Amino acid sequence: MSIELILLFVGSGLAGGFLSGLLGIGGGIIFVALLTEVFTIKGISSIEIVRFTLANSLSIIFFSSLIASIQQIRTKNFNFTWVGITTFFGTISSILLTFSVLHGTWYKASYFNIIYLLVLIFSLYNIWESVLLRKDKILMTESFDKAPTFKLAISGIITSLISSFTGLGGGVVFVTLVHKWIKIPMKTATSLAHGALTLPTLAIGLIFMFNSEPSKVFYNTQIGFLVPEIVLPTIVGVFFSAPLGVKVSQKMKEKIIKVIFTILIFIIALKTIYKML
Repeated sequence: MSIELILLFVGSGLAGGFLSGLLGIGGGIIFVALLTEVFTIKGISSIEIVRFTLANSLSIIFFSSLIASIQQIRTKNFNFTWVGITTFFGTISSILLTFSVLHGTWYKASYFNIIYLLVLIFSLYNIWESVLLRKDKILMTESFDKAPTFKLAISGIITSLISSFTGLGGGVVFVTLVHKWIKIPMKTATSLAHGALTLPTLAIGLIFMFNSEPSKVFYNTQIGFLVPEIVLPTIVGVFFSAPLGVKVSQKMKEKIIKVIFTILIFIIALKTIYKML
């Protein structure tokens, strides 16, 4: 692999890791876009592009979420009970759906792009409604005292579906969903997202490593659909930037975080629409 490509992956890790720490989205918005282009240029078939993208994006997101969670724990902005409930249901759902995607031929790249776009539009609408239309009048609580088990479980399942289908990690939807539905602040939702993404993304990554084989070897270091020569330099960038994103998020006003969310999702949605035309 060329030095230029390695630096590109490190740079994507820096960008994705910072966004992960800042917004709780896992960084998949960055990773999926880049990986899809890399695997397309490599000449991989449309079905296997989806599998390669899922395996590598979610493996990177596991590390970005883990690093951000450690930083949240250090700053005492982390609740193990809430994270545990969400993770339990999310991990089981992720495993079941990943096997369905992996061992079936029904899931095509076209489905991948459509679901990806719908996820972005859903998240964009939620942020638009609360910030730009000023309809976010609900009383938020900073407390983690009472765990809304049913809502956390459903949020975990929905997030796992997004992860398994799109490779995004599901943080984009999870943060906006629990913010609006469970009525917790964006910063609290971000902390919860970091923990909620960790085990489901790890489970999916392991499945793609040890329970599947692509049609042929495209990379020398390839393990199943996982490509260490792509994942490792990306993780290096994540390692340095994810904790910084968490620190910036804790000092930033919530409205600014929402505006950043809006701009980022809008740009990626436009890119996805252009790609589908």
